Amino acid sequence: MILYDSLSKSRKEISSSKSIGIYVCGITPYDSPHLGHARAAVIFDAFVRWLRHLHREVNYIRNITDIDDKIIERSKGEDIVSFTAKYIDEYHQMASLLNCVNPDYEPRVSQHIGEIIALVKKLIELGHAYLANGSVYFSVRSFKDYGRLSGRDIDELITGTRIESEEEKKDPLDFALWKSAKAGEPSWDSPWGEGRPGWHIECSAMSMKYLGETFDIHGGGNDLVFPHHENERAQSEAATSKEFAKIWMHNGLITLNNRKMSKSEGNVLSPFTLINKFGARTLRYYLLSVRYSSPLDVSEERLFEAKSALERFETFIASVNKNSIAEADEKIISEFSSALNDDFNTSAAFSILFEAIKRGNKGTITERNAIAGAIRYCGEAVGIDFFPKEEYRDEEIEKLIGERNEARREKNFARSDEIRQELLAKGIILEDTKEGTRWRKS
Repeated sequence: MILYDSLSKSRKEISSSKSIGIYVCGITPYDSPHLGHARAAVIFDAFVRWLRHLHREVNYIRNITDIDDKIIERSKGEDIVSFTAKYIDEYHQMASLLNCVNPDYEPRVSQHIGEIIALVKKLIELGHAYLANGSVYFSVRSFKDYGRLSGRDIDELITGTRIESEEEKKDPLDFALWKSAKAGEPSWDSPWGEGRPGWHIECSAMSMKYLGETFDIHGGGNDLVFPHHENERAQSEAATSKEFAKIWMHNGLITLNNRKMSKSEGNVLSPFTLINKFGARTLRYYLLSVRYSSPLDVSEERLFEAKSALERFETFIASVNKNSIAEADEKIISEFSSALNDDFNTSAAFSILFEAIKRGNKGTITERNAIAGAIRYCGEAVGIDFFPKEEYRDEEIEKLIGERNEARREKNFARSDEIRQELLAKGIILEDTKEGTRWRKS
């Protein structure tokens, strides 16, 4: 299988070893998850599923940055654990609705302070970091290959990039590995006094703990290439004198109606909003319908197109007897596999399935059954069920709504939410009105 490597700017064969280690940068839980989080979660979930489908033993690590400047600022004195817990829960709920498997490990910064301190100490001992007023900084110029991942020149960075500046730093490019404690902020004991980790060091420490000093694939969004991944690579390779990640895999970002999605633009879209309107399966399919490395523009028009695309699969599947599907069309499976093995090109892979449907609509029942078998096989490999779900009968829905109403009266909101999510997963959307709870199909 070939992937584009952001570091070498070339296509590289992934390791032929049976075991594959993957580290993906996860969320910083200071707010509810947005559509960019959903895309990254779905892309790397489908990628891991595909590797496992190829009989690779994948060790999939996705971290949570539960100590961060934004979290401290937003929590306004609230206990950090309880503040971040609600957003972590929302993220997990979103991932579950989008049919994402859990990572093998989901390490949190707050649970790995010891590993972080040990790595910072090593960098100081090797002359790559220095202490200043209780904080520790990485000396960027001590790492000669700095800037290669992002394609940036160190001298140009000083004049062309806005850099956070602290008077105690020796060089404006240097970044914090350990920050000295401030009043009211969470802090831990360290050889340099009370403090907390800087942003980048956490991922180096946690990835090394679970995957070793060199591992196969490091993933994340394009927005993390600089400064996060550039700094992460610098400090890791400075500490070990070894290659950190063999391949850097970055997913493209999301725009909304051809405009950048950002809080300043006021157009950050919740994945839950789209799941409620279009269904989780439609959103998962849409997030995979464009190649992972390309930008993805989201609009209602495109989501309706994605919903229609899934309906084309369902219409075709309805034309065959699902109980009589036996042999899958191996040619389709081979072409689908070739597309995914070529830099995980999901767009090309889905196009192969649509072409197969066109042929099947003109073919014999035997040919249609074989195509349906291939579609089921390929969909399962990337976590999409192209076969129509068995629907709840109306009386079953009403029974669950009644149970949910009773739970709400008893203030058992956990059970109430559980029933809502159970129905949502089956394509049933609930709407609470003054007249009572109404339901509709997504």
